[in-house]
Amino acid sequence: MSRYRYDAYSVKIKRWRNKLAAIKYLGGKCKKCGLECEEDMVGIFSFHHRHPSEKDFAISDKYDRLSWVKIKAELDKCDLVCNNCHGRIHATLQNDQSFLDDVFDYHGELDIWLWGREKPEPTKGSRLHKNMCPECKKEFRGQKRRKYCSTECSRKAHRKVERPSKEVLQKEIETTSILATGRKYGVSDNTVRKWARAYGIL
Repeated sequence: MSRYRYDAYSVKIKRWRNKLAAIKYLGGKCKKCGLECEEDMVGIFSFHHRHPSEKDFAISDKYDRLSWVKIKAELDKCDLVCNNCHGRIHATLQNDQSFLDDVFDYHGELDIWLWGREKPEPTKGSRLHKNMCPECKKEFRGQKRRKYCSTECSRKAHRKVERPSKEVLQKEIETTSILATGRKYGVSDNTVRKWARAYGIL
């Protein structure tokens, strides 16, 4: 075996061992569906960052480059999920409630295969309802199960931490520090920097 092939094989072994250790560190099973990881299932598990704004690096890219201490610090921001659940988390249409509403309300020849029964023909105008957006209090017409008037309102409602206004953020950074501002809002200093860059402060 050539030195190059031996080195590449050694790296592969190290990365596999590090990923297995990371999986066990996070409990050894999928946070969503409970699938337990056996030693021959390492490749079907991923590390999902709970808050993407706090992500410093992709763990899968750093197994053989960073110390275990740094990897563990990043793992503390993650949930262990199987690839199936990870794909569902990041599937854009899967998380678009208004799109899903239209899928279930749509009438067509495949109803019997999808739902096990034929859906009755909707009467004119029956698919649209007058709803109130809980985020901006604006009335809108849409599917009965549709909760928010827009994607923007949906994102605001599901945001874990409400971002302060530009004026408030700038004042807090100037009077205290980025670290202190992060502690106040319960987010990392990297998140505060992203807020500041979005406002053009930094």
